[in-house]
Amino acid sequence: MAFRLTLVSDTSVDVAMLLRDVMTPLPMRAGWGQDMAWPYPGIPKTLVAELAGYEVADLPFFPIETVTTDHGPVYKNHHLIEAQRVIGANILPARVLRPTDKQAVERAFSGIQSLLLEMLLGWRGIDTADRGEDPEADAVLTVAQAEHLIATWVVKVFTDRELECPCRCPGPASWAS
Repeated sequence: MAFRLTLVSDTSVDVAMLLRDVMTPLPMRAGWGQDMAWPYPGIPKTLVAELAGYEVADLPFFPIETVTTDHGPVYKNHHLIEAQRVIGANILPARVLRPTDKQAVERAFSGIQSLLLEMLLGWRGIDTADRGEDPEADAVLTVAQAEHLIATWVVKVFTDRELECPCRCPGPASWAS
């Protein structure tokens, strides 16, 4: 529901700001049409804009209950732990080498890779055979352009997808019984 584009490894401040971003409505940007505005059912659009201070884009925001982390030092930093305490979030470290503990995050990263990153010029891919002749010469986005592209993609594509029911979800036959 939120992202931060950094040129270096993330810090505890980046993660704390990301938590803030999840709880804050994303503002509409120049060039975004009304199809990218968030339709809040039951809440007048003007009220949401008045409370936020700007017109809100099509990206849900909500209070955070639980933050599942890996065991990186950035997630153990006392400033980040204090930020999570202040917002009322529980910290839940994933078990080591258990991707199932973070399956929603892993699926989101997989979707971002297949639906966005692989389509970008300069994508170097996981395998060197995917890279093409000179991927660095193809990459022509500035950080600001990349951030705008990702924000537009998140609002217009990622949050507007129809998701399949995960395999652990009971089928219709078991709902009837």
